[in-house]
Amino acid sequence: MIELPEDEVRYLRSIRPERLDRAWEKGWRHFGPVFFRETKQPNRGRDCLVLPLRIDLGAFRPGRTQRKLWAKSGFLKAEFSLAAFGDEKEALFRKHVTRFTHHLPESLEHFLGDEPQRVPAPIHECRLTDGETLVAVGFFDRGERAASAIYTMWDPAYHEASPGILMVLHEIEWAKAQGLSWLYTGYYFREPSDYSYKASFHATQYYDWKGNWKPLDETP
Repeated sequence: MIELPEDEVRYLRSIRPERLDRAWEKGWRHFGPVFFRETKQPNRGRDCLVLPLRIDLGAFRPGRTQRKLWAKSGFLKAEFSLAAFGDEKEALFRKHVTRFTHHLPESLEHFLGDEPQRVPAPIHECRLTDGETLVAVGFFDRGERAASAIYTMWDPAYHEASPGILMVLHEIEWAKAQGLSWLYTGYYFREPSDYSYKASFHATQYYDWKGNWKPLDETP
């Protein structure tokens, strides 16, 4: 049995990039100014161990399926900027939440806070568009040596384009271009879940809640 630390919550309106790096290294995440570490979450009727994940960008190589997806997605344009609210994104969020039958997300503000360009640090976004149509948006932080995904939403009409996987690939490319070492991709359960696709990324590590990061393919 893993001896788990107590879940923790802290409220920070401001944090420096190097402190973001240290927080992520210890399994912390944040939605707006609310920082938290949680070791268990309900998943399909049972409590499951939460495993924070990150990708070693220097070692990452896309798999065959990911390379094919990247080649087929050329019709989608990726644009990066600081995060911002807007009617188009709110409409996309409403489409996105129709994918869920339980634990429905409350709002974009729940994930980004009320001042995403400033609090607790500037949040970035990647938008994928098909012509004039907004297909997906991924929101993420940048630290000094790493980036960390916060929330990704997409139009269910584009599910065959695998926008969740595609967004991670775009964020990997962006982070590597910025000279960063890690991309934190949120969390994962050993059990089947909506997050199982995260295991498909080469060079992914998990946090063992004992202060160590280990290759995901060595998960006991």
